[in-house]
Amino acid sequence: MSHNIFDDTVPLFCNIESTQVTGDHIEYRIKVQRGHSAEETWQLFRRYTDFTTLDNGLKQSGVSLSLPPKKMFGNTSREFIAERQQKLQAYLNQVLANWLLANSIHTKQFLYDNYYQQNFSELALQHISMLLRSEPSWEVVEPLPEIGGRIRKSCFLAKNKTIQKKRFVLTWLPVGPYSPIEEKERTTLVKVLETFQHPYLLPIVYSACSSAGALVIRPYMENGSLKDQIYKAKPKSHYLKKYGNPKTFLPIPLPDVRKFGRQVLDVLKYMTDKGFPMGHLHLGNIFIEDGNVRLGDIENFILGLPPYYRTFLTYHRKCNTYETLNSYAFGHMLYQMVYGIPLNSSSFEALPGASSPDVESLLAQLLTVDPLKAGILTVDELLTLPLFAEVNLPPISKPVVKIPSKLKETLRNCKSDFEQKLKDEQRLVSQIRKRSKVHAYHMSDEERRKRKQSQKKSVVDETQDLSTQSGLAMPAPIL
Repeated sequence: MSHNIFDDTVPLFCNIESTQVTGDHIEYRIKVQRGHSAEETWQLFRRYTDFTTLDNGLKQSGVSLSLPPKKMFGNTSREFIAERQQKLQAYLNQVLANWLLANSIHTKQFLYDNYYQQNFSELALQHISMLLRSEPSWEVVEPLPEIGGRIRKSCFLAKNKTIQKKRFVLTWLPVGPYSPIEEKERTTLVKVLETFQHPYLLPIVYSACSSAGALVIRPYMENGSLKDQIYKAKPKSHYLKKYGNPKTFLPIPLPDVRKFGRQVLDVLKYMTDKGFPMGHLHLGNIFIEDGNVRLGDIENFILGLPPYYRTFLTYHRKCNTYETLNSYAFGHMLYQMVYGIPLNSSSFEALPGASSPDVESLLAQLLTVDPLKAGILTVDELLTLPLFAEVNLPPISKPVVKIPSKLKETLRNCKSDFEQKLKDEQRLVSQIRKRSKVHAYHMSDEERRKRKQSQKKSVVDETQDLSTQSGLAMPAPIL
């Protein structure tokens, strides 16, 4: 397994293949596959105590998981081991089927031997200290441990010694797997982001880059993200506790859904028209200030981080550009605002409740299989819908977003590079799904019955041919 930068959001699959008794305990041999291709697989051994460590890490999510209980005596009998293996496999299937749990640091540490054992927050502080040496006015106040789901992203409360009673959030982001941009250009692009002025963007007040990644500083939003507000969550809490199994949630009223939706679409259109692809829309990076949207994390694209819904997109081959990604992510955003819960799959067959006919119709166009196969609505088309076009917004200050021509070309290359990788993976997933369907078809009861009848007929025909050729009566075959 390479220790180069790779995409943490690529799904993992695992199977407990065998067991072995070592001393007074049982070890389970687990085969792990990263992604849909069988090319990247490895094996590891885990004891029951490793499963309990995983379970303890995931408990704060509040998700009900069925880890079989510990047994003190008689735990090495063949029957018990077989039953325990089956139950532990069911437990892992539960974990990996839950998008939030599958991408947690606890699950990664369980399914990798060494790669995720480092302390990412301490590593981030080392980089931050080096980058802020020449900026004595900035100071890290305290960590904000795992307020969001990106494993390598580290957040800290920060203050500026020249600005009293103002809090900021400092974010460290390492370079991701989708960044073909050279360090010099990346540094320039991140600095350009500081100059962006748009009423629906959360401004960057300071940034700095190194070969390893970038830090960005923004105003700290006391009420948290729109996702925090829907779940009535404390912004500083661990993301598993906030989002794993929330006890209460508050859907957004329809007038605000329309208003926030319109503002998000406006800023998406403006930025893409200016040559900045966006692509990282989700409720965790949308903030509300004075009743208006403030969109953050636009630096994710420059740093080559995987888009939030990238894994879902691998199942929809028509969604293969940043433009379609923006529309698809907008559909998920709309779904969660309306119903208060996320859509934890790439599409839906039925909505969880009633809403306005216009909203239900739009969600069907954005997040059901047939429209996704035909081609998703564009941001321009979404803006023409009465649901958003008829929203009256107050006048806004003129946005200022200037990107030098040379850097626009860099952005286009970065965009094309990601889109090609996405298309390649979509093609692979499509081939695997087709083979899976063919296999399932051939293994179906009806097909097996037909094959058996065909084999019987073939044997009978061959027997009759032999009888005719020999002139002797042959006994009927026993089938």
